[in-house]
Amino acid sequence: MLKKIPVIVFMLLLPAFKIHAQLSSAEMGETNKLKPNHYLSAALAFTWIHYKDETNSPLTYNTSGYPIGMEISYDNRSANHSGYSKIFFSSQSLNTEVAPTNANPSEDFLTVQFSTSRVWNTAGIWQNRIRYRLGYSGNFDYNHQINYRLGNAAYTYAIFFNGGVANRFEFPFTIKTEKNWWIVKFKQPAQHFNLSWQLNVPLAGAITRPNYAGIRHFANGDFSSNLSREMSDHLEFASLHNFFMLHSQVELWAPLGNNNKLKIAYQWDGSRYYGNYTPVQATMWSIQVGLMFKIDGRADAEHFTKQSGK
Repeated sequence: MLKKIPVIVFMLLLPAFKIHAQLSSAEMGETNKLKPNHYLSAALAFTWIHYKDETNSPLTYNTSGYPIGMEISYDNRSANHSGYSKIFFSSQSLNTEVAPTNANPSEDFLTVQFSTSRVWNTAGIWQNRIRYRLGYSGNFDYNHQINYRLGNAAYTYAIFFNGGVANRFEFPFTIKTEKNWWIVKFKQPAQHFNLSWQLNVPLAGAITRPNYAGIRHFANGDFSSNLSREMSDHLEFASLHNFFMLHSQVELWAPLGNNNKLKIAYQWDGSRYYGNYTPVQATMWSIQVGLMFKIDGRADAEHFTKQSGK
């Protein structure tokens, strides 16, 4: 699998070197007249996690209880680019499959993610109905797992930040609503939607992990100073040779009143660290439902993008 990673990355980067279609100069001139739209959104996330930290246990821990999370996002979008900055967090209880039979209580798990991305029009697919956008992404992740039966001696963490390539496919489409749908009557003759898929591939960054001895140092009661020293001492460069991660998100933006939007999204994250310290791997997927509030008074770039793609 490790030998195939450079091939996968090359395939994802290939569109950056082979641009099959560019926006015409006339379209670019028209595009520049319309400034981007800005949205502030909040979404409730139903999140499930598989987490295996070999510092803590060779077993895989899974979500138990209520898998609730939250995402707050700032999005901007125009006819030729789109971007976001968002923070996601979820506090959960994790347990192994054998834990209930051994009467072992759940362990606490917290994940906090801050991510940002910006992509620009690169190519058109299917007569420009689908836009391919290429750009960058940045990510910071904080994860910890605590076993309260052992006190602070069992605090383990995986903290990393990285940057890489962002690939985004967007499909804006329109549903005609000139006629009533059963008992539903629309004010506008057409409703404009946007379906997108973004795949982020981090290429380089840094990670800090505890070692087997390090987590025992906290038992002396001086938790904070030992923790900061542990994190700084074990900070390590991370790239494809010791760390691999993918972030995938599918979103549907649906129109609401006052140019606001309903966002429904499916997010999947996968990562694995196999460097000098103890390995850790995680898989997280979530279903998000939220509201996007338009915070500018400009025309809707969603409609403009659809027209320019004809």
